[in-house]
Amino acid sequence: MSTLSNNSITGVVKLEGRIVFILDLEKIIADLNPALGLRLDDTLKWKSDVAYKALVADDSALVREMLKDLLQKAGFLVEAVHNGREAWERLQSFKVKAEAEKRPITDFVQVLVSDIEMPAMDGHNLTKRVKDDPMLHGLPVMLFSSLITDKLRHKGEAVGADDQISKPEVSQLAIRAKELIQQRMAKA
Repeated sequence: MSTLSNNSITGVVKLEGRIVFILDLEKIIADLNPALGLRLDDTLKWKSDVAYKALVADDSALVREMLKDLLQKAGFLVEAVHNGREAWERLQSFKVKAEAEKRPITDFVQVLVSDIEMPAMDGHNLTKRVKDDPMLHGLPVMLFSSLITDKLRHKGEAVGADDQISKPEVSQLAIRAKELIQQRMAKA
């Protein structure tokens, strides 16, 4: 479906007997008016001696690629998935591998960046699962959404999000992700 719609449809659900298409609003806006799309701050200079590992979950192909590009420019190794369920499944596979190889989970992932509103599992549910998990609870989780309102910020704090960034602040994401990882490493 994404291919046929030029990646403008991120999901299809049946709701009250009707088929509903979930649209990639960020992509549609950027296609209609590129000046309104998310843009990276090209004035930021990224220097990094360390390659941190990030897992990104976002149902928008445009945002997912932008986050991947931004984080890679900042020296991150990035794996991106389409929704919270896929992120949770990937985290579970990291856990299995870490346990089997007797390695810390941070050898596989050091920060999780998640959209809030996604099909299959939203970012709040994903964050709560991570923070309730004995092996993953220390993993920094950043919620990244179109708009972080006071209500959403409160909900993000309630589920244990370490940081919350609205999409207009996209260039701050890598900086804050590095800060969270470094804070966690200092505690360890």
